[in-house]
Amino acid sequence: MGDLSKNLSRHEMACDCGCGFDTVDFELVDVLQDCVDYFEAKFNVVIELHIRGGNRCKKHNDLLRELYKSSNKARGAPTAVNSMHIYARAADIKLFAKYEKKQIPPNLVASYFENCGKNLSVGRYSNRTHVDTRTDGGKRWRVG
Repeated sequence: MGDLSKNLSRHEMACDCGCGFDTVDFELVDVLQDCVDYFEAKFNVVIELHIRGGNRCKKHNDLLRELYKSSNKARGAPTAVNSMHIYARAADIKLFAKYEKKQIPPNLVASYFENCGKNLSVGRYSNRTHVDTRTDGGKRWRVG
């Protein structure tokens, strides 16, 4: 049980650097919970939502980008300067069928977000899905 929705807790969205940045866009909370509810109904299973990247303070976002560049892409992350993560409007997620311990394919999750009737931006990665609620939504990208 989460404190933001049935499946999402504030601490899951907190910046990984420990700065305490844990603000959450409630539209994003609703979008994530709707996604979990959809896949629970579709597959008739209990779904676990794993946040692989929630909020990032600007300093941590910049550090990840610099580390990514300086390590020849071995560490850190290719973060955008104005990433929606620094505005508490983005999450990188994985969904799992809880008891089967099987990940819902990220492409299937991305397709859900792209077709759910909301103006969301969606990033497709090989092992996770990015979703954000930017005001000029509808952006799409694929990595890997």
